[in-house]
Amino acid sequence: PPMDGFIEVMQVVFCVIFLLELVVRIAMRRQAYFYEAGVFEKFNIFDTVIVLFTVLDLAILTPLSDDTDGPKPDFPVIRIARFAKLLRALQLIRTIQMFSKLRV
Repeated sequence: PPMDGFIEVMQVVFCVIFLLELVVRIAMRRQAYFYEAGVFEKFNIFDTVIVLFTVLDLAILTPLSDDTDGPKPDFPVIRIARFAKLLRALQLIRTIQMFSKLRV
């Protein structure tokens, strides 16, 4: 398909954006990003794992799999986790819209 190159470029662009966001958040909040007020920040840990697995997939696993002539490995767990992150973002948008309706 003609869109494969565009999709690959956009995947790398968004991976870099999310990685930069993660680095900035960790730099600003330090340990509080993962653990605050005696509670683990589960969604922050989840986001970190997703970003790190995506970087691993794009930076290490994809170049390694491109060198082989055999079938390329597929990582459905990473795709499912990315989809879960997307759903979480959509839920956040819905919540923000709900609160904006409540504003006086």
